[in-house]
Amino acid sequence: MDFWTQLKKSGQEAADKAKDLAELTKLQLEQKEQEKKLEKLYAQLGKAFFESDADKDGFAELTQPIVTLKAEIEESEKRQEVLKNGTKTEEKTEETVGEKCHSCGAPITPDSKFCVSCGANLADKPAAEAPAEPADGKIICPGCGQTVDPTPFCTSCGTKLS
Repeated sequence: MDFWTQLKKSGQEAADKAKDLAELTKLQLEQKEQEKKLEKLYAQLGKAFFESDADKDGFAELTQPIVTLKAEIEESEKRQEVLKNGTKTEEKTEETVGEKCHSCGAPITPDSKFCVSCGANLADKPAAEAPAEPADGKIICPGCGQTVDPTPFCTSCGTKLS
């Protein structure tokens, strides 16, 4: 064979190998996607079985870690809620919660401008019962209930006052 024929043959072999490699990669990706789908189906099946009333006596070694993890997640959620609301006590009562969001009822801090749970603008909350007349020529803002100077807008929440 002459040089050019050999070069052409080598080029064709390289192109065939590249084509095979591309096909192999495509098949491997498809297989990974199928395996992911299979894992999701197994998880759905396991969750349905776990939540069913079926006899689980032979599966204690599989179900007990799930029960334990669910309890740990619940405890973590409680601790997160305590940290979000700025209290140090584990047990929170209605008295310790204080104000609640007018939109979703989640606990809020008195100086909050927006609800951390639903995003509601707390300046838009319904007017609270007005306390007794403020002294010194001040007025009570209908939006936030703060005692403020009589200006066109509340300096605390921005509600229009006049």
